[in-house]
Amino acid sequence: MIIRHEEEMIWEPEHASNIPVHYLAVDTNVFICHLNLIRTIHTLLLGLRPSPVIFLLPSVVIHELDTLKTSRAPPEPNSPITLGRIVQAANTWLLEVHRTRRMTGIGALRCQSLKEQWDTKIKDHGQNDDQILDCCLHFANHGAKVTLWTNDKNLSVKAESNDVATLGAQNMTLIKFFKSIDEIFPESLWNEVNRLSIYDEPSYEQQNGDGHDNISDHRLDGTTPEEESRRYPYLLPQPTLSPLSSYQPASLSLSTTPIPSIWNPNSHLPSPTPTQAPSPSPFQQNRQPTSPNSIPMDRHSSSSKSSSKSISMNSRSSVSPTKRPTSRPSSPTSCSTSTSTPAPANRTPGSTSTFNGPSRIILTSLQLSLRPFAITLLRQRPNPPRPTDQPLETQQILPTLVDTLSTLDTTLQHQGEPPSSEIRISLIRSIGAVKTINNYIDNHIGVVFKKSLEKGNRRIRSGEIVQCLEILRKTFKDLGLGVDEDLERLDDVIEDIKKLD
Repeated sequence: MIIRHEEEMIWEPEHASNIPVHYLAVDTNVFICHLNLIRTIHTLLLGLRPSPVIFLLPSVVIHELDTLKTSRAPPEPNSPITLGRIVQAANTWLLEVHRTRRMTGIGALRCQSLKEQWDTKIKDHGQNDDQILDCCLHFANHGAKVTLWTNDKNLSVKAESNDVATLGAQNMTLIKFFKSIDEIFPESLWNEVNRLSIYDEPSYEQQNGDGHDNISDHRLDGTTPEEESRRYPYLLPQPTLSPLSSYQPASLSLSTTPIPSIWNPNSHLPSPTPTQAPSPSPFQQNRQPTSPNSIPMDRHSSSSKSSSKSISMNSRSSVSPTKRPTSRPSSPTSCSTSTSTPAPANRTPGSTSTFNGPSRIILTSLQLSLRPFAITLLRQRPNPPRPTDQPLETQQILPTLVDTLSTLDTTLQHQGEPPSSEIRISLIRSIGAVKTINNYIDNHIGVVFKKSLEKGNRRIRSGEIVQCLEILRKTFKDLGLGVDEDLERLDDVIEDIKKLD
């Protein structure tokens, strides 16, 4: 009896034993968005014997591609081709490369096997981006030179902190790629690269699938609680990010309306004291108060309570989060931004809700996008309730924002700023926006959303959160808080939340 085994797409490159292999690990979004570029690079590398660079596909990337092969989501707005078609083309090409390597022994690409793990329990507790980093560390610890090709900034931070070089994917071209790789290539390859660089990279319309017409109408783009699986950016593995050191806090001044000095140590005005926040904004109506403890923490956080004193944020018991599932598919849906994040940690079996709720990862990513502004406001405040040189943990971000914004509004009130002034209206709306975001997070962390609705709580839609974030963005920009990169990160989160509901 003949038993057929599935071909495992792994092999060793044709390198001399004394020459370290240079693996280029590719993230899922990069592989999909730059498929034609990768195919071209692979063809050029095949002409070099041995190839100085070997593409490396982590096993989680293969798994993510499998979950996306029937997706009807567009890879970018107004694209005539679906994400599933692109993934089908990618899978077809991978199979062709594998078969060619098996017949000829020549190849410049390999896939990680299930046994090649640095942390054997990574799938039990690691997120998808952690599994990609684990793949890099496994080969690096076996003597190989490893570079990670990703546009996920926080995955890049994790990799660089573990001595894994990274390569960004923003505006990547053929000639830029070979200039970015730390290898010496022959003149013949450069001549071919220069010749091919005069042509534009083929668009998505030219990337066809492998003829699978039976595509389900169900979207695998992470838009429902059961399949929310995209990995979002700006999620650090632990809340140890030092307070912003790349720039000094900006002066708090509106570009449209000049205001007196705020939080000036030499001012003779009475010191601001914590008071009740102004009346809730329209965003807060019919919502229950939440506890800072209900806000999710980073995975490696050693604390579960906020040390900052929040204003008008009543405490209540938080529900313990459910156990994180051991495997989650990833489904990047847009190539314009490099979003890369695991699926939700709080998936409740038997839930039949069909609304497109957020994952725990996007909720944490939302909070982290507000951290630079909270840190800057905290530094501006006299006699802050916590040392400003200590890291601001995830669950402290929103309470700190409410505290500092409320204290700033109280200070302006003591300085004689009328409630109808532009800055105070902006601050009041921002305080309400932060509280609404906190309620939104509390509704989706540690509780079954259906039970929350049965208790009479109104569902906060993602569109309201987008409005809240836009309010905060305008306030932060008017106050001169943050740098352009901080505002861009906030914009990325806003775009991700727009894809929900």
